[in-house]
Amino acid sequence: MRSFWIIFSGFLFVIFQALGQGISQPICGGADDLVSEIPVVATQYANELPSKKEQFWNNWTTGTVYYTNGKKSSKVTLRYNSWKDELLWLRVSDYKTGTVIRGRVSSFTLDQPGVSKKMRFVHYTDTTGFQNVDMFLQVIAEGKTSVYCYRKVTLLKGEDKFVLNHQYYIKQEGKPVKFKPRKLQLLSFFPKEKHKAIRELLRTHHLKLSNDSHLAEAIELINQMEHQ
Repeated sequence: MRSFWIIFSGFLFVIFQALGQGISQPICGGADDLVSEIPVVATQYANELPSKKEQFWNNWTTGTVYYTNGKKSSKVTLRYNSWKDELLWLRVSDYKTGTVIRGRVSSFTLDQPGVSKKMRFVHYTDTTGFQNVDMFLQVIAEGKTSVYCYRKVTLLKGEDKFVLNHQYYIKQEGKPVKFKPRKLQLLSFFPKEKHKAIRELLRTHHLKLSNDSHLAEAIELINQMEHQ
């Protein structure tokens, strides 16, 4: 009888160890048939069905994750949760949701149904405050002058209401710096001798910088002008 309990206790120990490891281990999946491809590495997401109001994009879409080691996971099902600034991944084998490990991600893209241009996000650490803030920035436009947007979501105190609180960054040399998409602020990043040409460009194309698509077009046109 004593030997039975010893064996039984050992069996239970192995079972509990296996369960504990199963809970703590990352969940993985994705394409790995090419040298450049690796599986998605994500931690298990506790809230499998988060409220739609907590999502910047409510629907899953196909995308690609690019890692800091130069590898990628393509044609995987992704969603960006702006409330927690997390990249979510759907494991289609069992429809479990994982949070992609941020520190391993350099950038990711999300397909837009009916639109050829993909949404692109880059991993950035803002070191300008008292504490470093690790975040994903959406690419608005890139070139000699680049503009990004942090799709920050704020929960109003005392209310069950989430509001978008976008923070824009502009980059010309070095690290991105915060800015507000306003004409005077944009002009302040360029030499005075270029202000007239930029004003004329904005006026000719009827561009309002408060609109992301207009802002992207403005930066792209300015970059073209800079190359002339």
